[in-house]
Amino acid sequence: MSRNRLLAAAVVVLVGSLTGCGAGQHDATSGERATPYQADANVGALKVRAVTVTIAGQSYAAPTAASSPTGPPLVGGSSVPPDTQAFISVVIVNDGTSADGITNATIPGGQVSPTNASVSPTIEPQRTLAFVDPEVTSANNGIGLAVTGLTKPLQPGTTIPVTFSFQTAGSVTIQAPVVAAPSSSS
Repeated sequence: MSRNRLLAAAVVVLVGSLTGCGAGQHDATSGERATPYQADANVGALKVRAVTVTIAGQSYAAPTAASSPTGPPLVGGSSVPPDTQAFISVVIVNDGTSADGITNATIPGGQVSPTNASVSPTIEPQRTLAFVDPEVTSANNGIGLAVTGLTKPLQPGTTIPVTFSFQTAGSVTIQAPVVAAPSSSS
């Protein structure tokens, strides 16, 4: 074998082994990572934080003891619309000196309604109001924003504009990340 052929074969072996460096169990790119993007905005004295749209997993098919009036509503519970396709989660902080209230939330191609209409959507001064996904947490008495009637399916890993309207502060539109449904095995 000529010296050039031997050198060419060595280069092919070396290049082939270098291209596989990222493969295997402990490579730097195989794990799924959360995006560093935070869907946040300010409107008037309000800070709208951590907005996400979570595709409903329909983890609960019927009302349970936990969805009684003293517990959080769950999918299938009487206060959650039966055709819920997603939940909007958001934390709203009122840094002002007077109360403000959320009057509306909208998402393109769908309707948004509260999962617990008996709770006031008022944010008192120097206080926080959180709307959560009742499939994931029972915090805050299950106050959530259910999305129904979507004309197009949501796709995890994308964003969708969500508009919040307030009595005093006005309106703000935020590009919210769409995340997958929670695991029903948890």
